Amino acid sequence: MARVLGVLAGGDAADAALLVWARSADEVYAADGGADRLVRLGLMPAAVVGDLDSTSMLSRLQELHAERAIELVHDPGQSTTDCDKLLAYAARQGHTEITLFGVEGDQIDHVLATLHSAAKAPLRVRIVLRTGIGWVLRMNEEVEVPSRCERRVSMLPLADPTAATLAGVRWPLDSAKLSPTGLSSVSNRASGELVSASVLQGAALLTVEFPAEELPQW
Repeated sequence: MARVLGVLAGGDAADAALLVWARSADEVYAADGGADRLVRLGLMPAAVVGDLDSTSMLSRLQELHAERAIELVHDPGQSTTDCDKLLAYAARQGHTEITLFGVEGDQIDHVLATLHSAAKAPLRVRIVLRTGIGWVLRMNEEVEVPSRCERRVSMLPLADPTAATLAGVRWPLDSAKLSPTGLSSVSNRASGELVSASVLQGAALLTVEFPAEELPQW
């Protein structure tokens, strides 16, 4: 499976982390302002997607598009976010999984909107976090993640209701009924070398702690 990285405009993650993830990816796409950071670091996305109202390098991107160095996909629609547009573009390219970088930042509305985008996306979505990796799981999706004892693990519902199972942790869940206004699993701890999670109904975000030296993991 291709290693596909989608770069958003959130600025909390370090440039060094972006360089490592982007250089190890097979394809790199950017959502609007996410292109600025890539270009500034000397990285060239294969495509830039969005309404293009956030990038400060539009003229440069248009030049690169004219030179056929990148694909520039302008979608001015306001009923979808730039992240929605990026995920839809990746799916149209035939990809079934994407890893998002640049999700965290100082605009909480953008962070939450990205989680909503991932929960309804036409492909599976992982999220690079400052302290690990997140997996957005929908109904009938599951994942197994290598871990180590006492590393932080959380499972947060993104839909109501959500039914989920979480194993390999100190406080496991067994077909538990989760809800944004009810039960969730926050700051759980890995109990061994493998964490497994599945969603039977709804959608949830699984986050697993990883130190920077163990990333990227595809």
